[in-house]
Amino acid sequence: MRAWIWTLILFVAAVALALVLQDHRGNVIINIPPWQMSFSITFAVLTIFALCLIVYAVLRFLGWISGSPERYRIWRRHRAQQRDQQLLQRGWLALLDGRLGLAEKELTKLHHKSKSKETRLIAALTAARVLQQQSNIHGRDEYLAKAKALTGHDNRLKVAYATAAAELYIRSNEPELAVALLQPIQDATTRHFHATRLLLRTQYMLQNYQQVYDLMRILLRRNAIPQEEAMRYLDIAVVHLIRQANELEFKNLWSDLRGDERVRPDIAVAAAQKWLFFDNFNEAGRVLEAALNVELHPMLLSEYGKIAPEHYARRLSKAEEWLKKDPDNPDLLALLGQLCFKGQLWGQAEHYLKRSMAIRADMRVHALLGSLYNAIDRKDEAIRHWLSAAEVAGSMPSVSPRVLLPAADTGADPKYGAAAFVHVASQDHDKGTTVSEHPHPIAASAAYEEKFDAPRRGQAAKQKTVVHTNHLKDYQAAENEDDPHQYFDTAPIPGIGQSPKDKPATSGK
Repeated sequence: MRAWIWTLILFVAAVALALVLQDHRGNVIINIPPWQMSFSITFAVLTIFALCLIVYAVLRFLGWISGSPERYRIWRRHRAQQRDQQLLQRGWLALLDGRLGLAEKELTKLHHKSKSKETRLIAALTAARVLQQQSNIHGRDEYLAKAKALTGHDNRLKVAYATAAAELYIRSNEPELAVALLQPIQDATTRHFHATRLLLRTQYMLQNYQQVYDLMRILLRRNAIPQEEAMRYLDIAVVHLIRQANELEFKNLWSDLRGDERVRPDIAVAAAQKWLFFDNFNEAGRVLEAALNVELHPMLLSEYGKIAPEHYARRLSKAEEWLKKDPDNPDLLALLGQLCFKGQLWGQAEHYLKRSMAIRADMRVHALLGSLYNAIDRKDEAIRHWLSAAEVAGSMPSVSPRVLLPAADTGADPKYGAAAFVHVASQDHDKGTTVSEHPHPIAASAAYEEKFDAPRRGQAAKQKTVVHTNHLKDYQAAENEDDPHQYFDTAPIPGIGQSPKDKPATSGK
């Protein structure tokens, strides 16, 4: 649009100049003794215009000639920037593709060749990240030291270095080093939200819950952290602070919490337990009731049922009010059954517990029913529910029977021979005879275990083991201290590389 405006102005000026020259047809005389020049006014105007153009062209040419060194420097700087940009792009693409070796090579080259302090800092921090992914902690620390040296007195570069280095320390589970970098930034200003978020993570890793609570408050006021994430940090930090606080510290913390934060299940349970620790039973009940009015959370209901029998009446009435709003809540029905049980209202307790179990049978309801039936002397039903509770909890896993390795077949062992057996004989008292059982080979692997069968009906069988001393002589001789086979199992694996005729002979029953 600007070019069109200037073109229009030039045309208007040309038309105006032509009209002026047409009306003035005089001559221009230049008298420089002894010379005298005379020409028309039109020629004079055109000559002056041409001289202006020539002077302008000459001045532009002289300016171009004098600016050649600066243009050369600009050209070199532009070429270096293009090279740095290409190296940085190749390094980051290699890092994102997982080619860590190539990424390290490109970034190292960029760090050494670049003339820009900012580019060298970026290359050093990225190379440190690559080396950490390669588990080269020593190399990472070297590049972090180079990056720190490049920051100088520039606060912007210092913040960038501290934030990037702290992220690397957090990933390598070194929160102490990260805190040392981030805490000065937080002390100077709270405008660096990313550094504050990182400091929040490091304080959480170090279990400094007071600092976690304070940093979460700062980020929450600035809307620099998602609400859900902030509430997770709040639950963990406040619960730990409540458990560690004395009475004055607890009251100050409790007054600092907002109303919607006090009714969160974890915080409400921890606060109720703390009030009970200070023997303030009524305040503990009010804390739980305020939270339960917002949400009938199972954890809150379970904590609400932990009460001495003499104080059950008020809580039972409150639970009945909640039941009108949510009649099919199994946790609430279990709470009512528990409160009725503590008040020895046996029938009502059984009614509520059975209603809860009809909706959802779990270990707690079975255990409460077992205790209830045991209290009213219905032992069989109590045992049945206790067993059901144990099965639900998985506290009685099935035990697999003991599996024994078969005894080693020593029939082909030259040291023991086929005669070295332990015979098991059974004596029948009615007939007065002794019948030899199938002999068992000696278990060289020490895995043999004899198991006797129960006596048959109508028979008074008595079993005993008869050891033939004449067959044990060779076996006992093998236990000599100087015998190397005493400590080694030389028996072959049964059934492998052995024909049936080579197997040891056994006596039939």
